[in-house]
Amino acid sequence: MEEWQLDQYKPFVESLQECIGRQLTKNELRTVFWLSGYEEYLINNIVGIVNAAHVHGKNIN
Repeated sequence: MEEWQLDQYKPFVESLQECIGRQLTKNELRTVFWLSGYEEYLINNIVGIVNAAHVHGKNIN
């Protein structure tokens, strides 16, 4: 993993884990690793979608 990719991977993992309230599985981490190679704005969009789903789920209950 290149340094720039690691710089995107770590906060991406942390944000997703915070949104879902658990650690990511090994397979999920592989997917996040793959996605962390994309541009930062795309990663931010994905985290935003997961966060919005999390907030929406809290409001339903």
